[in-house]
Amino acid sequence: MRDPAGARGAVYFTADDVYPTAGDDEWVAIAARDDADWAALAAELGGDLVSDTALATMAGRLDQRARLDAALSDWTAGHSGQETTEILQARGVPSHAVLRSRDLVADSQLLHRNHFLELANPNGAMVVEGSRVIFSRTPAIRHSQSAFMGWANDQVLREILGYDDERIVQIVAADAIA
Repeated sequence: MRDPAGARGAVYFTADDVYPTAGDDEWVAIAARDDADWAALAAELGGDLVSDTALATMAGRLDQRARLDAALSDWTAGHSGQETTEILQARGVPSHAVLRSRDLVADSQLLHRNHFLELANPNGAMVVEGSRVIFSRTPAIRHSQSAFMGWANDQVLREILGYDDERIVQIVAADAIA
């Protein structure tokens, strides 16, 4: 549930945001959902966050949200996104480095789930995303060929727009379509 005033993060989570990590424009997403997540996160951050009784309850932590976000940002800035993810996940705190497209194809979880597929098309192989959900009794549809630029041109021009051969030749000759 988001704060209607536009605050970042969930209203009922201690930490629910993205934080800067070491590197140029590198980030990590962290969500401390409850007291157990907070205790694990505070233990990793150390300092007075562990012993401050004002932070013992969710309400107290929400009142100190700016302070906690600043402490988290300071801590995450000293680690890479991957390091932060490994450290916090080992403690049971939901987190993951924010990945760029080029990094997604090497992500161990996505590789484990066979998320990316290599499909043939007339221009060579193309990597595409597979199903985002894996069901035990309903396999995902695996296409044997990927779409490519202009693959539906003829169908659209003829069947939807009703163009005849002469009009299609004019369009192609004018380089109006791919």
